[in-house]
Amino acid sequence: MSKNYQSIVDWEFESGVLLKFGKLRHLEEMLERGRIRFAGAKSYGEATLTLAQQDNELEVEVFADAAEVRVQKVNERTLEPTSDINPIGQVSFALESLSDYYISCMTSAFDPRFFNDFGADAFLLITDPHRFVERIFSAFGPIARGWTGKATFVNYYDPQTAKVPKNVFFEKNIRYEYQKEYRIAFRPPQITPLLESFFLDIGSLADYCEIIVSEALNIEET
Repeated sequence: MSKNYQSIVDWEFESGVLLKFGKLRHLEEMLERGRIRFAGAKSYGEATLTLAQQDNELEVEVFADAAEVRVQKVNERTLEPTSDINPIGQVSFALESLSDYYISCMTSAFDPRFFNDFGADAFLLITDPHRFVERIFSAFGPIARGWTGKATFVNYYDPQTAKVPKNVFFEKNIRYEYQKEYRIAFRPPQITPLLESFFLDIGSLADYCEIIVSEALNIEET
């Protein structure tokens, strides 16, 4: 087994790293060329994805009890309140992004179920996340002038108790909390209803990354 491969049996998790689960053939390209796939957030609603991957990444919805909500009818011309409306039952609030945006997702935790959840047989271990993210931003900037980018951990919210967040880009329902997602997102300067996925090449990652293969794989010595 080469220096950039290790069996999951021998690997021990350490904090301060990022993990990218996927198919070995794709992770090898990522290791050798720094070939990173960015997908449009809208594509995560596709039925072809696993249940762990599927989500409406363009919308955040939260709920509140009617007794805690004040609803007013307003004058269409002046926008001044004209009367109160008494809602019944639960009231839902939705924040939606009108534009698609690019995301690439990783995790800061290890859980054996991720192999099944993400249809993976290996993962890329990123031991220098800061360097990794810096290289992505350096490569993306020149080809996407005017775009806004950010990399951070996802915030998980309980839709029954949370307030409406300020944006949708790093918010996910608490049912996904076990995934401990770290996300890199890029937003276009204009509203773009649909973005096609693309690959960004940032150069070899071999200096600070290695591939951890599942027990089911047998990688020969090289």
